[in-house]
Amino acid sequence: MRNRNFLLKSGASAFAFLAATATGQAADTVSGPATTDPYTNAETDIVTINADATIRADGITNDSFFNGIAMANAGGNLVITDSTLLGDIVNTGSMVSSTGTAVQIINDSQVFGELNNSGLISGTIAGVLISDDSTLAGGSNDSDQFV
Repeated sequence: MRNRNFLLKSGASAFAFLAATATGQAADTVSGPATTDPYTNAETDIVTINADATIRADGITNDSFFNGIAMANAGGNLVITDSTLLGDIVNTGSMVSSTGTAVQIINDSQVFGELNNSGLISGTIAGVLISDDSTLAGGSNDSDQFV
């Protein structure tokens, strides 16, 4: 008891300790201009690929980005801006944007593979947005839902 009282008196509250050590949603960003290995998602909200990043394609699956978990965010779930994916975007989980577009390929981004969706990609504006001189060279193989 004495130690606990000392810690609380020193300014460290139980709430602050829990807030600092609790796990929750965490965003991830892959920035260029480096070339990186294929990305397997572990984030539950958003992944941003930006600043001239180049993501290699897996030699066996041809995946550059793979999501197999549930993702939910007010904005985008996968935002690719001014970057290049040499392989496929694969979703077997869910990517849901509550106020925007789930997958955004924007600002002169190039995806040389396909968008392969056997899960759910959904947004209140659109499931997928490709704009600003961006391309999805392999098209879409949507075996489940694109909303």
